[in-house]
Amino acid sequence: MAERSLSNVFQNGGVVRLCSIASFQNLRVVDGELDCKGGSEPQAEFIVHTRQPGVMALQNKLYKDQWLAIYGGRVTLGEGGPYSEFRAIYLEDTFVSLESVKFPGQRIGVLPDGRLITGMGAESYFTVTSSTPEAVALISPRQSSCYPKPSPPTTQPPQPQPSSYPEPQPSSYLPPPPQQ
Repeated sequence: MAERSLSNVFQNGGVVRLCSIASFQNLRVVDGELDCKGGSEPQAEFIVHTRQPGVMALQNKLYKDQWLAIYGGRVTLGEGGPYSEFRAIYLEDTFVSLESVKFPGQRIGVLPDGRLITGMGAESYFTVTSSTPEAVALISPRQSSCYPKPSPPTTQPPQPQPSSYPEPQPSSYLPPPPQQ
């Protein structure tokens, strides 16, 4: 497999989707707000802008004035300045985490319900999909799409089966019921 680096998965001008492993959905911009409840809609696509080696900014494809940012300890939308610059940190050759350049140690994180936080653990892990053919070839098959949400069981839970034990018999040590 080719060496993973910012330049071959997050190519300048490429378009990516970031799927949280916590919410099983993509980051997206809706009504001027950022959440992680997206699917394949254009609001969930981000254009990569390489700023310098190892540093990038992600601009929403549909809303060109909206950029991923961390400001004041919150994951939010910015204007593309220094609060919108991130480093990609690769985890387990399958996931990526985006760490703020301005605030080292603060990464884009997601709760299972799609709300955003700054995090450092599994809540900050994303899979990446890209429309750039060269980048798609470098993303592992497990990263090629957003993981499906666990679905509820389609079969009924097992019903108790009749016991093969004999029916319980009245105990001989109990006193007989009172006579009337």
